Amino acid sequence: MNERLQIAARTALIFLLLPGFVPRVAAQVDTKEVDLTAESFTSDVSGGERVNRLVGNVRLRQGETTLWSNRAVQYTERDEILFSDRVRIGERGDTLTANSVRYYRRTKTGRARGRVILSDGDVVVKAPAAFHNVERKYTRFENGVELVDSLSTLTARQGEYWSDEKRALFVGEIRLLEDGSVTRADTVNFQRDESIADAFGNVSVIRTDKESGDSSFVWLFGERAHNESRRDYSTVEGNALLVQVRPDSSGSDTTALTADRLVSREEGTLEFLSGSGNVSIFKEKLAATADSVAFRKRSTPGGETTETVWLYRSPILWYETTQVVGDSIRMTLINGELDSLFVDGNAFLAQEDTLIGRIHEVGGPTIRGSLRSGKREITIGEGADAVYYLSEDAEPSGATRTHSRSVVMKFDGDTLSTIVALGDIEGTYYTEELIPSDLGLAGMTWKPEQRPTREIYATDPRFRAMASARND
Repeated sequence: MNERLQIAARTALIFLLLPGFVPRVAAQVDTKEVDLTAESFTSDVSGGERVNRLVGNVRLRQGETTLWSNRAVQYTERDEILFSDRVRIGERGDTLTANSVRYYRRTKTGRARGRVILSDGDVVVKAPAAFHNVERKYTRFENGVELVDSLSTLTARQGEYWSDEKRALFVGEIRLLEDGSVTRADTVNFQRDESIADAFGNVSVIRTDKESGDSSFVWLFGERAHNESRRDYSTVEGNALLVQVRPDSSGSDTTALTADRLVSREEGTLEFLSGSGNVSIFKEKLAATADSVAFRKRSTPGGETTETVWLYRSPILWYETTQVVGDSIRMTLINGELDSLFVDGNAFLAQEDTLIGRIHEVGGPTIRGSLRSGKREITIGEGADAVYYLSEDAEPSGATRTHSRSVVMKFDGDTLSTIVALGDIEGTYYTEELIPSDLGLAGMTWKPEQRPTREIYATDPRFRAMASARND
């Protein structure tokens, strides 16, 4: 047998079947044929086992698989070959390179070590070590892995990659970089063709404004996230928190939103965001709670922004010292300032008079408010009730309770200056001494303690860790 092999080596062709050198006519049904060539060959016994050593332009062919290296050691009784020194495996468009590969013929699998790189022309996956299944076109990467394609970079402690499916499952210290965003998580399932990522466990997403750079950004946190970067669509679930920071003339404008589930998408100059379940919203002048919320934001080339916000199911809105409740609330903000307000169903508005420490109340079927700088007034109707407390020289001086077709509230800046009842007016005036202790509108509850503050994000350990890392 050795004589035959030595003759074959001299002609630079070894035509073999593994394990050992069993003649092809004697192969078993489960034996897979290979062609193995090299420039030189030696055979000896090491540790009681026959070992064949091949050097120079070593090449193995098995079906559609070709493996190249400069050196190889064949362990005939173990059905394995150790290839080393510039190893390369080619299989149906995939190429894997490594310092060494221990190849198992029967299963067409290999354990690669040292500068492992898998590529199909569109993606490159790197790791110090990997297990490679040639027929399944599946690779498991170990000890730190990096995937790079034209749109993204994904790193983790370890990962799996299916070449035909173009899918990666990475685990541990995930960091996914896409255009304008960075995602971190415990686990990510990434579908390259569709640019879809599903992240699980301690998820955080940072999005920066492509035009303003780091000065404008959005942070998202949750337990699970789904992102489709080509559609600019994403969802975050499980104790979800969104923090948005935008620069303005006073420094920065911060918006925070918490919910059980958040969904966001973009269409050109339009941005859409919705939240459901235990929604809380905080802005510098505005706050709200509800069961669900929807945002739509439009930006103009000149930099003006128009935001429309819808609140549903037991919503409460606070603006400066004003509280609004109703079955549903819609408001519009221009450049971050409240511009208009619409409340439908069981609408109530209350404002604290900080000078006298009392709460003005108005209620009715609807509220319509125009709060532009030139005209700041709110109309309640049809069929409005109002309780208004009077003052003189910053001292309480009585109260009125009215019912009318409608009520108009006029503001001086953000402070209520006048309440005017219009049409079919019925009312009662109370002197200070005769004001009833239970004076107020049925169904109206003043709830300043429920107003979200910056604490909803500033004390969140996820936000604090991210902010600390950003400032380092």
